[in-house]
Amino acid sequence: MNYQNYPAYKGPPKNRRWRGRKFFGFLLIVLVIAGLFIYRSQHSQASKPKMPVKQLRTTSLSVMAGQINSIISTYPQIDISVTAIDLNNNQAYNYGANVPFVAASTAKLITATDFLHQVEAGQESLNENLGGQSAQSLLKAMIVQSDDNAWYTLNNELGYDNLGNYAQNQIGIKDWDESDDTLMSGDIALTLQELYEHKLLNTSHTALLLSYMKIANRAEYIPAAVPAGVKVYHKAGWLDDRIHDSAIVDNGIHPYVLVIFTNGHGVYDEPQRTQILQDITKATVAHFIGS
Repeated sequence: MNYQNYPAYKGPPKNRRWRGRKFFGFLLIVLVIAGLFIYRSQHSQASKPKMPVKQLRTTSLSVMAGQINSIISTYPQIDISVTAIDLNNNQAYNYGANVPFVAASTAKLITATDFLHQVEAGQESLNENLGGQSAQSLLKAMIVQSDDNAWYTLNNELGYDNLGNYAQNQIGIKDWDESDDTLMSGDIALTLQELYEHKLLNTSHTALLLSYMKIANRAEYIPAAVPAGVKVYHKAGWLDDRIHDSAIVDNGIHPYVLVIFTNGHGVYDEPQRTQILQDITKATVAHFIGS
């Protein structure tokens, strides 16, 4: 074959080369614009300040303290002890009488956490039969209805030495006299704080105990003074002239513990004592949650 008869190859026609360059140039511009758009979008999102969680206006700590101390001074004939713990920073606040009280049924929280602790250790079971009932049914009755027979049965199963050791070594309660059930309001507050922080029980047992406290009786004390929609897990106690309540109050933003002990020294005035507990609760709500 004689290749000399064919002209030399000079590449594609000029108009085809122009169209190719034009296409790639257009594609490059699109990619640059898209890149700038993505960069600006990401940059603006990163630099845009996050909106804070909306909270209602709260009172200052000094206002809360003044309100609680005013309520306490209004009833000099009644010993009142108040402990509040801010669960966001673990700061505790104490007001009123700094003395042990007969804790009444608030001490059932120690029995409940100890028994569930023994379940986790394999020493007890929620399904075991104690006095003709399952341990879980006794636990629920003790917290929800504040059933004393259930309390005695569980205490006897655990043993008072065991309860005392558990309170001291696991919770950190130093001077509990389990024989006469005397405690400081701060002891029950500490128990609730550590329960909330899952330091006492695993997740499922913590949830079980809180579910009982959520529906516990005597809701006319602390729970009645908490705004609707705010979770309250409480355990009240009453014996003769002593009326107490203890609670975890959780609005999802600023949870706190509140324990109120009262001793009427022989005078039992249910409406008056209910009002005291509600008024103190309202003062804490105004500080921790807002109004």
